[in-house]
Amino acid sequence: MDAVLVIDDYAVNDVSEYASIPIRFTVSKRMRVTETSGCIDLNPEPVTPWEKNYDSLKCETPFAWRKNWDTSNWRLWIARLGDIPIGGAVVAWDTPGLEMLSIRPDSSCLWDLRVVPEYRRQGIGQALFRRAASWSAAQGAKVMIVETQDINVPACHFYESNGCTLIGLNEYAYSPDLDETQLIWELPLVVSESLVNE
Repeated sequence: MDAVLVIDDYAVNDVSEYASIPIRFTVSKRMRVTETSGCIDLNPEPVTPWEKNYDSLKCETPFAWRKNWDTSNWRLWIARLGDIPIGGAVVAWDTPGLEMLSIRPDSSCLWDLRVVPEYRRQGIGQALFRRAASWSAAQGAKVMIVETQDINVPACHFYESNGCTLIGLNEYAYSPDLDETQLIWELPLVVSESLVNE
């Protein structure tokens, strides 16, 4: 990357630019989830490749967020190289009725994290993740909850490598035709001067 990466934050109002950042990937593996004596193990297994696009579900796109939730306590970040949006993250905080926040009353939720495919694995997702975590800590959250699915192996590796612990799974969270298991991760938050000032 020759241009300087800039990350700006916004209230969740106009999400048009954010929604222009794709959130699709090729599924070539899925996590085989096993539970033994209260411990959850994840082991990637190859599958016939197919394309997953989270924004193909109209009720889940960024344009649906404000229709479905009170987003007044949410925060949105967009990472840009020059004028080009190449990544984004959204955190939900203090939102009545949001099931992910009911896991712990002192939690925030990383609602969305996306990076343009050709810019992945270059530290952009990590920079956005750290920004989301530092903002959450500054609001008073003690943990940040993260949801992904067993078909998103790169996301599982990403969250684990960034300090998250897998705390739960739900085989019945989604419509049966999706054939996906919900995985819930938790990141302990510590207010750090270096994070707050990023």
